[in-house]
Amino acid sequence: MSIPKWIKHLEPICRYDEARDRAKWWYVGAMVLLGCVLMFGSGSVADWIGSPVPFLVSPILFVILIFFSIHLHKLDVNDNVRNTIFPLLHVLALEIGHNKKVQLKINFSKPLKSNDLSGEEDKGSFFSPNKSMFYSYDVLELHCTFLDGTKLTWLLNDTIRKRKRKTARGKVKIKEKLKRRLTTTLVFNKKRYQLSAKPPKIRNQSIKIKEDENKIVYRNTLKSSAPGRYSPVSMEQIINEAKIPYRYLSVVGAKT
Repeated sequence: MSIPKWIKHLEPICRYDEARDRAKWWYVGAMVLLGCVLMFGSGSVADWIGSPVPFLVSPILFVILIFFSIHLHKLDVNDNVRNTIFPLLHVLALEIGHNKKVQLKINFSKPLKSNDLSGEEDKGSFFSPNKSMFYSYDVLELHCTFLDGTKLTWLLNDTIRKRKRKTARGKVKIKEKLKRRLTTTLVFNKKRYQLSAKPPKIRNQSIKIKEDENKIVYRNTLKSSAPGRYSPVSMEQIINEAKIPYRYLSVVGAKT
């Protein structure tokens, strides 16, 4: 699907996410106020009509509101879709054109879903058992071709470690840590580009360059970590990772 079609498809989703984030705290306040009215006002209504039905119905309505809130929370969209992926498509449109197709796979859901569970492990002594659960999911997978024929692939994966630890006093502590892997792969045509330098070793990065008779394959994996389960994705960082290999390439036939 072309970039204009992707933008048209994602635009209403981003508008919904933006409106929901703005109204989130207002909604929480309204839920608390409505719950208090149901819990404390039902007694007065029951005394006024002489029937205990309102007093019995109010807890049921309050429970229904809680389940409705949980359902709305599940419909929340990952903020990286609106803040990073959507503007990234506008930038890519300048590099690949509006008519070329883009293969795009986006994870709209929030992390720590049951289908994202990738493994568990138990560590620790008898007095302080530790249990860790790992959730891994792909935030973004994108494939496209530039105007000069260079093929680009972005793969952004987040792995969250949720560690549950029980202290000697019996208290349970839960810590979450996010580990992110951004893999950038570019395939250059050797009729247009040639290697001019070797990449140096860079901390937290794994750069590999392979070449054969027809193409040059560049692959770089950038690793980062952050506390918690969510960390915003930097669009500038994603774009800069795709610019790095051009430092080590030169155009065939160009004068230096």
